[in-house]
Amino acid sequence: MPENYTKLPFPPSLWQAYKQRGFSKFKSKEYLAFQEQCLAALAKAKFISPSAKELSIDIILMSPRWYNKNGTVKEKDIDNYLKCVIDTIVIHCRKKDKDFDDRYIFNLSAQKRDSVSEYCLVSLTARDPRE
Repeated sequence: MPENYTKLPFPPSLWQAYKQRGFSKFKSKEYLAFQEQCLAALAKAKFISPSAKELSIDIILMSPRWYNKNGTVKEKDIDNYLKCVIDTIVIHCRKKDKDFDDRYIFNLSAQKRDSVSEYCLVSLTARDPRE
């Protein structure tokens, strides 16, 4: 695992993350379980200052499912997975700063990498603009 990264479970896609009943949308059991596991892992990581107002996020999605058997790339959009990761990071940051939200994300980097198993690596870098 690269240095300064936290290992998280592989995120659900947006299609898996939300369910709909009538006109109401709600988080799926899979998404809630993902968030719970991520928040526990992020709580152990030591990289967010409560006063930081500029956040850089680097996300690496590791999976063996990016390619078809014939070697062609599957139609799996990276952004379908990022929303769940980013929203969970925002929840984590709000525990330390109630005013934190997506507007404080100044830099976002994402990659898909081939891997034997599925997981997600996240690196957060915070900077206080007052410094």
